[in-house]
Amino acid sequence: MKYEKGSLVKLSAQGKKLKQNGAQVGGFGIVTDYIQWAVYPYRVQWFYKKPRSYSTFSAKEYELRRMRAKKSK
Repeated sequence: MKYEKGSLVKLSAQGKKLKQNGAQVGGFGIVTDYIQWAVYPYRVQWFYKKPRSYSTFSAKEYELRRMRAKKSK
C-alpha cells in the first residue's frame, strides 16, 4: 500500500490520460480507504475546484500521485 489513509493525492499523468477520470482533472483528494482485493483498491474523497463540490472516487495506485506543499519564498 503506497498511500495511507489521510494522504493528499491528485491524478498522475497516466491518470489524466484515462477518459474515465475526466471529471477528476484539476481537483485533489484524500485517501479514505484501501481494499486490498478490489480492482480499484483506493477509495478517495475527491474535491473539485469549480464548482466547489466533492464525490467519492475509486482508483488504482498508478492513477494517483502524492500532493506536495508549495515552498514559500
